[in-house]
Amino acid sequence: MRLQLFLNGDNNTRGTYISLFLVLMQDNHDGILHWPLKVKVTFTLLNQLSSNNNQSISFWFDTTSNCFQRSTTDMNIIDGISRFFSLDLFEKNQNQYIQNDTMYIKVDTDFQAENPKIPLTGSTGGLLNDEEHADTI
Repeated sequence: MRLQLFLNGDNNTRGTYISLFLVLMQDNHDGILHWPLKVKVTFTLLNQLSSNNNQSISFWFDTTSNCFQRSTTDMNIIDGISRFFSLDLFEKNQNQYIQNDTMYIKVDTDFQAENPKIPLTGSTGGLLNDEEHADTI
């Protein structure tokens, strides 16, 4: 897996949100995994002054998406959270998240989590990775 950070947002959120995405990379161990991957992912922007103010959001892999199928190339298509963290809020509080020119983002993967049983509707094509179906912790 590879994390891709768009500090100034992706195409949909440019200038308004920090965007975070995961990319599944091809690996020699892919043959022992069960595909498609069924994983809950939690991104956490670590507050370096107070761990009580970390910013987290979770989402589940959409097992019907090509993003989370076994890769046939070096890497799959990216998927993740376009609206991870408000850029305005980040800029106002950047001293909490950036120390010595360093920012930390923690990525937790939970292969045991149960995907919520919700109806798949809306313009997301059934993806559970939109704002409505993401957990903010």
